[in-house]
Amino acid sequence: MEIVLVNSLDQIKPLNTPKDTAVMLWGHWNDTTRKRIYRWIHNGNLEALRDGKSYWIPHKEITKYLPQATEKRNGDLRIGNG
Repeated sequence: MEIVLVNSLDQIKPLNTPKDTAVMLWGHWNDTTRKRIYRWIHNGNLEALRDGKSYWIPHKEITKYLPQATEKRNGDLRIGNG
């Protein structure tokens, strides 16, 4: 039997729910990440489409905050703030 691990980024959807977005960004969905996602939407930090009571977040918005989206500087490993 072959076990295949699937990363959520491998299954890219054009629109994501707030829950999917939180799992992609922080790896889990709890009260803190739920509040953070909705706060980002209401503050305008995260663009979202609204359909009735539901929010849909475009994938291009999520990639702005993914660690993989930031470029590594010359392959340097930086620890802390410096």
